[in-house]
Amino acid sequence: MVGIRDYPKAYVEVLEIINSLSAEEYSKIPEEEIEFFERNKDENYAFSFDETKSLNEQDFSSEAKAIIVLLFQKYFATEEENERINNLLDENEKRHQEELREKYNPDNLFKKEEIVKEEVKEEKLPAEIKKESFIQRIISKIKNLFSK
Repeated sequence: MVGIRDYPKAYVEVLEIINSLSAEEYSKIPEEEIEFFERNKDENYAFSFDETKSLNEQDFSSEAKAIIVLLFQKYFATEEENERINNLLDENEKRHQEELREKYNPDNLFKKEEIVKEEVKEEKLPAEIKKESFIQRIISKIKNLFSK
């Protein structure tokens, strides 16, 4: 789960990647966005981008990856690339929603609850139920009175 505290670190990672771009590519990203990342980055977090590795080989957060995808989509991608990215994002979202549906399916939640209730009911039942006649119950109550 993504927390608000994760984004300042992601901004550090994104800035490192942006700073590794050529001047031409760097100029495609609006200065306001870069300034936003600078203002909101985690000053105590250090990240180094290895220019000898591809983006896929880099070890950075999922939040930074998402920001990089958005920047690529907005400022670098062709129409065809945007369409492919959108399709991929849609597929990922559908898969994620399906996983959530399976995990939190109300029908399954109730079935599990019913099973637990049945187990609890079974545990509370006495091992053997004795049936006493009416007269035997009266006699046992009278015995209880005298024993006190």
